[in-house]
Amino acid sequence: MRTKTKRNYIDEWYFFKNDKGKIQYHSLCEKCQKNCKQSFRVKEIHCPKYMEK
Repeated sequence: MRTKTKRNYIDEWYFFKNDKGKIQYHSLCEKCQKNCKQSFRVKEIHCPKYMEK
């Protein structure tokens, strides 16, 4: 089993980082209280809040 290094931890956030290097969530997830936040890059949201509608 591989241990997580600092580099691997940083690389996990690459999908969430915008051009300025800051973490950015999808516009529907920005103010949501659930912890299933998704990246601004996704095209289709998979969230229990929106799936029940």
